[in-house]
This record gives sequence, C-alpha cells and structure tokens, in this order.
Amino acid sequence: MYLNCGWCYGGFKATPASGWCFAWTIAKDEPHDFNAPFTLDRFHRGLVIDDKGQGATPRLH
Repeated sequence: MYLNCGWCYGGFKATPASGWCFAWTIAKDEPHDFNAPFTLDRFHRGLVIDDKGQGATPRLH
C-alpha cells in the first residue's frame, strides 16, 4: 500500500520533490533514499517529525 498525505503549509513547498520520490517508490516498489526513513513504522519506533502544524498566520486557525 502506498500512502501520501499530511501536507500542510510548510510541507506544501516540498510537494514537487516528494512527488518525484513517491513516483520512484511506486515504480520500483521500494523507497527512494530520500523517503526511506519516513515509513509508517517510524511512529512505532517513536521517530515523529517535529512540526508545529501551524500556518503562516496562526491566529486565523
């Protein structure tokens, strides 16, 4: 199963690069070196990404 989600304000700028890595992963059925550390089992291992989850204008959220 392939899953690509969770993009917000900061990550949205990385969409072109992540799309390229995601396409590589689907085509070769193996993760690219850039996205290999970010598999779903990272949550089980406690390796979450430190992201505040706030936009450019936090008071509006």
